[in-house]
Amino acid sequence: MLWRWRQISCRGIGAHRSGDGVLFDRWGGESVLEGRVSVFGSVGFTKVSALGVEEQRVLVISDITSPHEVWKGLGDGYRVEASFILWEGENILQIPASTLFCYGKG
Repeated sequence: MLWRWRQISCRGIGAHRSGDGVLFDRWGGESVLEGRVSVFGSVGFTKVSALGVEEQRVLVISDITSPHEVWKGLGDGYRVEASFILWEGENILQIPASTLFCYGKG
């Protein structure tokens, strides 16, 4: 099994949990790969961005759960973009915030 590690901002780390879903994109294939978070680093560290901004980061290790045949060309050190699924539901109505307005005293 291949696992991927990512550095993420510590700002929202409280919402993340082991077992959360992960979607890997821009890995070199056409499909989006699925995965699950296996480990969150217990220690944060500071990293300086290319713009000179200090960012607090934490290491996250995820297992790829998509079938191996889909991602067999993915190797060690490949760059991927990861999206962490913090919550998901079915039959959810989504509307743009710009369509909402106050009515009456509400």
